[in-house]
Amino acid sequence: MAILGSTLSNQNLRRELRPLILSCFGDIASSIGHEFIQYLDVVMVICNTAQTVQPEDNSIQTEDFVTSLKESILDAYVGIIAGLRDFPDAISPYIDQIFELLMYINSDTYLSNSDSVCRAAVGIIGDLLSIFNDGRLRGYCEKEWVADFIKRTRSNPKFSDATKTIARWAREQQKAQI
Repeated sequence: MAILGSTLSNQNLRRELRPLILSCFGDIASSIGHEFIQYLDVVMVICNTAQTVQPEDNSIQTEDFVTSLKESILDAYVGIIAGLRDFPDAISPYIDQIFELLMYINSDTYLSNSDSVCRAAVGIIGDLLSIFNDGRLRGYCEKEWVADFIKRTRSNPKFSDATKTIARWAREQQKAQI
């Protein structure tokens, strides 16, 4: 973990490697479960910093890089939530940060039309709602964009049956919270 973190802070690192490293955090979290808690604060700061990156120019390469970065952060969150599913108090401080990325994905034309991105995003929504089934996330459940995002994902004819199934499940989790 220290090597991955120091590699990310290296200014000479090729930028196309950054998304790969971010995705690794999720893989590690899902593999080591609660042992990841010791790295959680640092990784979430890194993810938060990365998810606020905006294109510095309008080149296709820069746009692709930023998109890739957002997708890899989403992958990291999927793994972290899976690995820490039984430790909701560890995840709780980062709910706003996670939903900020989900809201960005919802509003981004390219990302919100990607089957794999939407499957992961609505999966995160469903996972968080099932983990925090005590009403703590009611405020998020009541946000119009959450319901619209799940509905658009569920009804998109271009999306796979697996994505639509996950969206239906996320909608059930949302209804249970309201």
